[in-house]
Amino acid sequence: MYPAGGNSPAPQTDDASSKKNVRWHVEPHLTTMRRAVERVIRGDDTTTKIANSYGIPARTLRRYVSHEKLAQSRQKLPDGRNAKSILNRDSDNGNGAIASGARGGRGGGPSTSTAR
Repeated sequence: MYPAGGNSPAPQTDDASSKKNVRWHVEPHLTTMRRAVERVIRGDDTTTKIANSYGIPARTLRRYVSHEKLAQSRQKLPDGRNAKSILNRDSDNGNGAIASGARGGRGGGPSTSTAR
């Protein structure tokens, strides 16, 4: 039965839903992810064991390994974008951000101010 006055179950408050969302493409987690991806590609151990040893969710590590393999073979991602290598430290500025002006929108072009 559902609580009185409602037709949906009460919200669950378990530990899984309250976990912090980690961004693996910025430091300090980027270095950890790079090391784990390198080990998987080198074939040191299984993805699951390496993920557990670094404290990375196994599915997340698999996704990064897949992107890295695509980047190394210069293939495109399913959505048509070029895959970026996280192992190549020169590929971006370290935080995964796109260079200014590359997205379009405001602030990328010359000033149109008429103030004198």
